[in-house]
Amino acid sequence: MKFSLAGLIKLSVLLAMAPLHAVIVGGTSGTGNNNSDEAGLNGFLATTVFSPFPYYTNLVRVGDASGVYLGWNYATDRGWVVSAQHVGAPATIGVSGNSYAVVAGTNIAGSDIKLYEVSRGASPIPSMPTVTLGSSEATLGEVAIMTGRGYTNDTSGPFDWETPGFSDAVAHRWATNTISAIGTINLGSEVVPNIHQYLVTDFDGPSGPGVTPYDGQAASGDSGGGLFVYRGGEWQLAGIAHFVDDGPTFGAPFGPVNPSEFGDFTAYTDVFQHRSIISGLTGTLIPEPTTTLMLVMAGTFVLRRRVAR
Repeated sequence: MKFSLAGLIKLSVLLAMAPLHAVIVGGTSGTGNNNSDEAGLNGFLATTVFSPFPYYTNLVRVGDASGVYLGWNYATDRGWVVSAQHVGAPATIGVSGNSYAVVAGTNIAGSDIKLYEVSRGASPIPSMPTVTLGSSEATLGEVAIMTGRGYTNDTSGPFDWETPGFSDAVAHRWATNTISAIGTINLGSEVVPNIHQYLVTDFDGPSGPGVTPYDGQAASGDSGGGLFVYRGGEWQLAGIAHFVDDGPTFGAPFGPVNPSEFGDFTAYTDVFQHRSIISGLTGTLIPEPTTTLMLVMAGTFVLRRRVAR
C-alpha cells in the first residue's frame, strides 16, 4: 500500500478531482500491447491461475463513456446496464450490436453509480452471461482487471489522449492492476459532506514496485467502466470508474490529469457497498435469451401454472 487509509481520509476534503468521461493503458502505451480485445485478455489469463474472463461482450458504450451490461430480467422483459452518474443520460445503449432504448435511469444514492433499464430491441441479442456483483469486501493487494473505452494513444508516457466519442467502433481496452487503497472520500465539503467509499488503483511504471503485467490507468471515456476481481472461482464486478487523481500523492493538490503519467490513481465506486440496492432494483437477472429460448421459457411457465392448479 503506497499511502495510508488515514491519509486518504484526511486529504479527501482537498481533492480537486477530474471526473472521468475516464483510457485504459496496458504497459507503456494505449494500444499495440494486445490489450484491446477479448482474445488478448484471455490469452494473458491463460498464463495465470485465473479463469477466462466471461464478460467481454457485456462491456458497452454509455454516451461517450463506458458501462457494463448486467443481465436481463425475464419477469419485466427489461435489461440492466450499470455506469456512472456523471456521464449523462443516453437515449439508447448498444449491446452486442443491437440498440436498446433506455426507459429509465436510477441514481444510487451515496455513490456515483447509475443503473439504466433498457427495453428489448427489434431482435434480442445473443445469450450473454449475467454479471456477478462483488460479493464481499475488497482487500488490499487484490488483483483486478480494469475495463473501459476511453482515450488512447500509441506513445509512451506521459499519455496525451484522443477523444473516444460516440462511436461503438471504439474498442474497449483492458489492463491489470491491484487495489492499492480502500477508503471513504468526501466529494463535497466539510459543511456539506458527500461521502463515498472507493477502491483505488495506482498506475505503476515498468519498474514500479507494484507493477502488474498490463498495469493501467483510466482517462476520459472510461467513466462507468468496470473493475473486476476474481473471487470464489469467478470474476466479479467490484467497482465502477469515477475519477482519476494525479500522483504521486493521492489527494494532494495536483497538476494536469491529462496527460496521464505513471504514479497517477484511478478511483472506483465500491460496488459491494451498494450490492443489495442494485440487486433490489434489477431483480433476478438471467443471460439475455434468444427468441427461441424465450418461447421455451414461456411454454415452461404456462406448464408450471397448469400443474400448480
